[in-house]
Amino acid sequence: MIQLLPPLGSTLQVNRASDAVMYTWTATQRHPMQRIPMLFGGMMLVQAAVMFLVFCFGEQNDLTPGLLVVSCLFLVSAGATLLWAGLQRRGRETLKLHVDSVEYDNGPSVLPLPLMWFFGFPFLLGPQFYAGNTAPMPHFWRKKLTMPLNAIGPFTLERVGERQRLRVDYGRERIEIGVLLSEPEREWFARELITWQNR
Repeated sequence: MIQLLPPLGSTLQVNRASDAVMYTWTATQRHPMQRIPMLFGGMMLVQAAVMFLVFCFGEQNDLTPGLLVVSCLFLVSAGATLLWAGLQRRGRETLKLHVDSVEYDNGPSVLPLPLMWFFGFPFLLGPQFYAGNTAPMPHFWRKKLTMPLNAIGPFTLERVGERQRLRVDYGRERIEIGVLLSEPEREWFARELITWQNR
């Protein structure tokens, strides 16, 4: 295994043990489409504030107080959740090399699953709108895989349009690794993976 450090200032961390090598890196870039739930969440919180003012100072009949309280609770909980989800950043992506297998975890998804059902369509369209067909797609499900060495294809560093991509094939899946790494980080990482695979 090449005993070189990642590029200076890299978010890649390497933990070399006798039985495995673990690579972790922080994916901190917020996807542009996360502004959509933030906008909806902010609007819901504003609506909840207006309804609270109506509840405190407006004219009410017998049904109004209960409806306003329930509506305010719903808007505050839904709005706060959407705002939090939009502000949330991705966690850590990890890849662990064992003697005869690879463990991979792509980190948490860009939104919690119930919100992704609602906002899934704009998320699918968003990357193409912002960066064309070469844009990396945000992932909707956390992917934790343990891949036997004899079941994976070669680690490949390639260029797709203007974007560089590090990938490996596992059965029918094409797994892209380190979407948010810089090109020097990705090139260093590719050398490490290819050297390990061809050892």
